[in-house]
Amino acid sequence: MGTLGVVGEWLATPYLVCPNILFFVVTSHKPAAGGNAKCMRDLALGDVVDGLIDATDYNELKMMVKIIERIG
Repeated sequence: MGTLGVVGEWLATPYLVCPNILFFVVTSHKPAAGGNAKCMRDLALGDVVDGLIDATDYNELKMMVKIIERIG
């Protein structure tokens, strides 16, 4: 499956599972700048997806934990 197919899948998942929960995508490979996958990601962030977190970036992981702690 190409990158667009993978991105499309994770864009649809929050609404299929439960629209009232936080939804983070944790990955070690963010879409490259300027590509279609990045465009789709940018459209989804803040609406469908609460965050796209780089698993190799400690600060991004820390930010995700702070968001979850505020809610819980």
